[in-house]
Amino acid sequence: MLKFCIYGQKMELINRQTIADQQICFVDMCFLFSPDWEQMDKTAQFAQGEKTYNVHLGTGNVCRCLLPAELQTGCVSVSVFGYAADGSVRATTVPLGIGIKRSGFRGDGETPIPPTPDLYAQLIAEIDKKIADVHDGKDGADGKSAYQIAVDNGYPGTEQAWLASLKGDKGDTGEPGATGEKGEPGEKGDTGAAGKDGRDGTDGAAGRDGVNGASAYEIAVQHGYSGSETAWLESLHGADGAKGDAGASGKDGADGFSPVAKVEKSGSVVTITITDANGTTIATLTEGAAVDLTPYAKTVYVDEKVQELSDSLTYTLQEHTLSITHLEESAHTHDNKAVLDQLNEEQWKFINGSANKAHVHENKGTLDKITDAGWNTVYGNTHSHENQAVLNVVTAAFTTALKAKLDGIAAGATKVAVDSALSDTSTNPVQNKAVKASLDSKAASGHTHAMIINSALWVSDANNAAQWVRLGTLVSSGNFSNAVIRVWTGDGANARIDQNASFEIQIKDGWQSTLSADKACGVTVYRINCSDVKVKVIPTAHDTYTVWAYLPWTYWNGNYAVYGKYKSWTSQIAKQDAEPEGTGANTAYYDQAFLTSTVAKATEATTLTDSGWKVPTFPSGIKESSIRYRKQGKIVTVTGYVRFSTAVSSKTVTTLPAGYRPPSKIKTCNVVDGATEVYTVTIGTDGSILFSGIRQGFFTAGTDYYMHCTFFVD
Repeated sequence: MLKFCIYGQKMELINRQTIADQQICFVDMCFLFSPDWEQMDKTAQFAQGEKTYNVHLGTGNVCRCLLPAELQTGCVSVSVFGYAADGSVRATTVPLGIGIKRSGFRGDGETPIPPTPDLYAQLIAEIDKKIADVHDGKDGADGKSAYQIAVDNGYPGTEQAWLASLKGDKGDTGEPGATGEKGEPGEKGDTGAAGKDGRDGTDGAAGRDGVNGASAYEIAVQHGYSGSETAWLESLHGADGAKGDAGASGKDGADGFSPVAKVEKSGSVVTITITDANGTTIATLTEGAAVDLTPYAKTVYVDEKVQELSDSLTYTLQEHTLSITHLEESAHTHDNKAVLDQLNEEQWKFINGSANKAHVHENKGTLDKITDAGWNTVYGNTHSHENQAVLNVVTAAFTTALKAKLDGIAAGATKVAVDSALSDTSTNPVQNKAVKASLDSKAASGHTHAMIINSALWVSDANNAAQWVRLGTLVSSGNFSNAVIRVWTGDGANARIDQNASFEIQIKDGWQSTLSADKACGVTVYRINCSDVKVKVIPTAHDTYTVWAYLPWTYWNGNYAVYGKYKSWTSQIAKQDAEPEGTGANTAYYDQAFLTSTVAKATEATTLTDSGWKVPTFPSGIKESSIRYRKQGKIVTVTGYVRFSTAVSSKTVTTLPAGYRPPSKIKTCNVVDGATEVYTVTIGTDGSILFSGIRQGFFTAGTDYYMHCTFFVD
């Protein structure tokens, strides 16, 4: 069974189970509704892809239905909607997703999936059932007869005498009545039965042979036709009639199966693979041999296509045979056949290229680089050099690039050692790459960091008191700078409800037409299990903010981290009892009652009245309880657990005082730790807190049963 808890517009699946497809009327769905759904006519809606299935649930607080069988493998969206009796209110929920896995069932071909009726059909069926329940009641006990009732009322005679007494004396004959009006003719009566067959008549006398009559042509001539008999016969042929209507379509023939043929060749062997309705047939043929495909011709699809394939294949084989024949006719020999047979293509290229290079030079490397154009230039420009002795020893390794380098050296230049790294004592030049590497390691002015992480550990003073703690100072990088400070802390004592708490401070810089600390940033605080924590962000410049946090516990510790895009963060841990004051600039201030930011001067901040945590009284039968309550402004929070001395099905555990009671009854659904069973906690308008289980002895002795509820009071 799948169980859903619905409170307000939120749905929560309190126990999950594996669901397989192809089920029919098997998966049970249970819906538990909060009091605000009471008296609403409710319907469950299942959506998958473009299809939607609605199942009517009724008006109860606990409703059940079956999972529609049409749902297939994949994700299914489940939601609930309901209407008030007069149609003035409609309630809906946020959909919740459940998964359906593929089952091993593959179908028996006989059990179709029953379609889910539409919502109208479901409502009509429910109405018919209620009507049937009314009319089809059980038989009641037999009542007394009229005679028995007469005896009970003093009649002394027998039943026969009593019956006779019911018949009165015959009255006087009345006067004849007036004659009535003539009645309307009656309706025609039914046809009477068929009469009997008459007797057979006697045979008549045989007739005489008649005289031979004239032919049709002779009769035509007697009536004035003047043409020949042939012409008369042709005149009898009338003009062609109009085209008749098309005949009815013939029945579809049986599905055919087109054969598939595949031809593969490997060397002189040809393999033919034919696949048809009867399976696969393989034929192997030898190139040049006669081709006979008759054994592979199936009369079902046959002959023409196979013959066509045979003709084509025969032609191909003949072509290959002809090519081989021509090759044999070109056979010849060489005197040096044994040598030629050993030559490969690479060896031949070497021999062909070496024919004209069968000599060596001492300066072969230089000569190989001389082109025809270069030789003509040198040969035609004979000259000498004063430094011939130097030039004579210059090798081919002297390149144009080296010459250009030598030409660029100034006259009188001397060799200087160039430093490879920056130094504050060296007088020599520094390589450009060393300067660049050093600059690359530096950040530009006004730079930002993609992420900065700082952390600090807090330990409480010996005073063991709640205090304001200065976390540090944030410097933004201007427009769109955004930093998040995440704090992990809590009550330092073990086994406290708020031993583990955390809060997150988001500080975002915005565009300022005129740089000023006035409303310099936006701040938002998110709290987890620490509603008493206060946060104060004090701008001291248009881009600089001091961050303070008030930790409300007598013994506390923790750490924090800073993330985001900003210029710098300076950790400045400091502690003080008094609330920090602003420096004249506007201050972003947050107290325990705010969940969103407020930007105002510290003196203008509003603090809501806080009752602090209070402990109620508990009746007998309660072994232990941590339930407590608190009012902040008009918000009341009740939280904690209870342990019972003995097993009970339901019990009122305490009563809230006046001023802390809800304006209307509140009911919450809760789940036992480590189990799937649900219990409810109801807070009445009289302040009573009632724990209710779903069965006898639900709440066992010594087990923790938790509750948490927040509501507004008038």
